[in-house]
Amino acid sequence: WDAEVRTSAYGWVEVVGHADRASYDLDMHALATGIPLVAWTDFAVPVIKKKVTASFNRAAIGKSFRSQAALVLAALENFAELSPE
Repeated sequence: WDAEVRTSAYGWVEVVGHADRASYDLDMHALATGIPLVAWTDFAVPVIKKKVTASFNRAAIGKSFRSQAALVLAALENFAELSPE
């Protein structure tokens, strides 16, 4: 995956590029040796987890709370983690 930023001077610039080769390397080894390199576990009962995430309008919080915006955001993020529902 890549990460890009838009700059006023240069437009979109790639700042990070990651290549995930783990699967490729394992696939090539399995192809060359004929030995599949996979792991799988079937569960008797499926595990289903509910995850709730919170997002905040950081610009509005910054505008409203100015110098205390970082504290407000930290408190909101902490509250979101402690009270997922």
